[in-house]
Amino acid sequence: MKGITCPKCGEYILTAARRKELQALPAKKTNLHKLVSSMYDAQHMRIIFEGRFRATSDNIYGYYVEHLDELEAKIKDDIERQVKLYPIHEWIIGQRGLSYDLAGQLIGLIQDISKFDNVSKLWAYFGLGVIDLCQDCGKRYYPINQRAEKIIHISQRLMEQYEKKIVKEGSAEFSQKAKDMLCSCIEPHIKKVSQKRLTGALIDYNPQAKMVAYKIEDQFVKQGDLYRKLFDQFKAEYALREDLKAEQDLKKGKRVKIKNGETTETKGTGHINQMARRKMVKIFLQHLWITWRTMEKLPVSKPYAIDILGHSDYIEPPSI
Repeated sequence: MKGITCPKCGEYILTAARRKELQALPAKKTNLHKLVSSMYDAQHMRIIFEGRFRATSDNIYGYYVEHLDELEAKIKDDIERQVKLYPIHEWIIGQRGLSYDLAGQLIGLIQDISKFDNVSKLWAYFGLGVIDLCQDCGKRYYPINQRAEKIIHISQRLMEQYEKKIVKEGSAEFSQKAKDMLCSCIEPHIKKVSQKRLTGALIDYNPQAKMVAYKIEDQFVKQGDLYRKLFDQFKAEYALREDLKAEQDLKKGKRVKIKNGETTETKGTGHINQMARRKMVKIFLQHLWITWRTMEKLPVSKPYAIDILGHSDYIEPPSI
């Protein structure tokens, strides 16, 4: 059996037995976000060495892959133990398609639900918000009463990034750089778009959170229960919208390249599919926000579209 020799006392320790002993101990809360980040790091390195092993067939890379796979599995076990310390985990894994792995990533990324006063902030953190984009300059637009506050916020983020650099090159005029990232057109033509990377601007969402949202979408589309039904409902509703019907007709029959140089005809439903997936996962995050804050005895509210705009299609979160 595999084991190691203690460098202090010289005792030979069986790693499997020692792992069981440690798992039997009551878990203490650790920084779940850093633990999840460590899992991503191990996963990233495993993928790199898998690629090198396939390219070279050198057994040394296969050895690294095996051990990184074990490390990744061990971290996932630790994440599961940590997840169980958060009461909200029962509701998350109660949704068909979600596991302790995804629950750990969700809880680790959010950490403290009290940081998100409303569900719109949580959506924005996951890259699912809506922004005002100037069609003339291609930059983010803020109303005049919000502009000064946003410039200060961006300046602080630029300064934090600058301080982390070992070699501090370039100008430190953070305020001017922040102003240059925002629209300053006299008569801007504004269009509301979903959050995305903008050239020359800072990312205003967590890329890891956006990736987790995509994973959740996939799971719900493949094997979800309530959320799969919502996806089908939203997709059917979007297919009836006149602007999307016209877009679908325009794209239908176009030939696009796929792997190995082959081509295929598109149905023109890709945009509708993505819109339905996006709305589905936003509903899930809304349900998560309401349920988690209720457990923490924090105030909850309905989304802006329901409370302020008067929309009536509110969907209650499922119980455990």
